[in-house]
Amino acid sequence: MSTANCRGDPDAPSASPFPTKERIAIVIQDDNTRKLLNHVFVEDGFDVLQLGDADDVLSSIALTLPSLVVLDCSLRRHDSYALCGSLREEQRTGLIPVLLLGAGDASVDRVKAMESGADDYIQGPYDHGELVLRIKRLLGQFHDQKTHPREHPISRLRRDAIQKIEGRLFSTSDWALLYVDLHNFRAFNDRYGSAKGDQILQALGRIIVEAVIQRGEQEDIVSHLGCDRYVVATTVFNADSVARQIIQDFEQALLQYRDKTHQATGRVSRERRARFIEHQNRPAADGQPTEGEWDVPSKSLLPSVLIGIVTRENTDAVTLGEIIEIARQVRGLAKGRTGSAYVKDRRVVSVGQDT
Repeated sequence: MSTANCRGDPDAPSASPFPTKERIAIVIQDDNTRKLLNHVFVEDGFDVLQLGDADDVLSSIALTLPSLVVLDCSLRRHDSYALCGSLREEQRTGLIPVLLLGAGDASVDRVKAMESGADDYIQGPYDHGELVLRIKRLLGQFHDQKTHPREHPISRLRRDAIQKIEGRLFSTSDWALLYVDLHNFRAFNDRYGSAKGDQILQALGRIIVEAVIQRGEQEDIVSHLGCDRYVVATTVFNADSVARQIIQDFEQALLQYRDKTHQATGRVSRERRARFIEHQNRPAADGQPTEGEWDVPSKSLLPSVLIGIVTRENTDAVTLGEIIEIARQVRGLAKGRTGSAYVKDRRVVSVGQDT
């Protein structure tokens, strides 16, 4: 499906980085039940992510962004209701539907289910047909929510987080605001298409959130303004390390993305290009790429991350809009340089792979 990222919101972007089907994450304690549900869901056309009762359930869901989570109410390593509540509280997973499943002797506590934010529950023993119907209903509601203005459809970050950013900035004396965007993204998007452009935007959103989790504080906030523009509210102490982490992870992701694309399509691209030139008996006109040359992104055309950092001690701005605009202008000082960089106190810092 063609999307329109920077020219407007896409119609129905998918949760997974390279999606073809709706993805359901099943967090089920019992191996037999998990395998049975996997078979049922796959037969019904779903892509299934089996998480079992792993310690990294929350981070796995935040990373893979399934369209729905089926959650066992009787996990051993986790309080299922607390886990559901944590999914609701996270920016990346807050709108993903959760269906609580009672299996065997365990039954769903309806009060706890509602308090935890579960979207639905079903008691065992249950009919598989009814379970699939409930899942499809929740998925329909989920796709309706995708067009809701509170959430950006590509990154899954909430747009209304910008309001929380204002509260974060004006409630502390050591705040810092990062304005993050991509240089050369529009050219990349125009040349290689919005499908590849969306993959870049999805990766950037994940990378920013992960950098804030690793280098920032729990109170830090990320908001997706639109297209390739993000803002992060953090502290002066953490601003540099968050910016460096974003740049390093994004540059590394781009290298892996290009290598993977080249390995998958490079040989085919050369063959297609040779056939194209041979059959047309002429080179590509006016320097335009031939048919096969669209497959592997050129390193020179890959986007880079530019970040502008504004701190309270270095601005007299009194509104959030003014602060964001100053950060945008500060980030502009890094334009014209090769590669990714961030600017703080009007000092440009380039971050290499070995930093």
